[in-house]
Amino acid sequence: MPSAAGRLDLSAVLDRLGELEVNELLVEAGPTLAGELIRQSLLDELLLYMAPKLLGPQGRPLVELPELAKLQDARSFTLVDVQRLGEDVRLQVRPVLDLIAAQSSREG
Repeated sequence: MPSAAGRLDLSAVLDRLGELEVNELLVEAGPTLAGELIRQSLLDELLLYMAPKLLGPQGRPLVELPELAKLQDARSFTLVDVQRLGEDVRLQVRPVLDLIAAQSSREG
């Protein structure tokens, strides 16, 4: 499997899983892998579990992404479903497609 800087090429990994006829993949990830999947646009949806607690600066980030220069550059998601699980909440979100990518897929 191709790698760079000691890390797997995630796109190549997903391509290989597709060759093996893996149609769905659940990835339970920490902030580094989750951030990389988002940064490379390699996911279809996120399931986020939230508890009504604030951890402060010692809490780990949800994802590691590059610093934003402008708020409008933030990744956007569409809320698909919200489920209450006791005191916690599960959010199902899907990435909002870039307008150019959406247009080119309609034209192609």
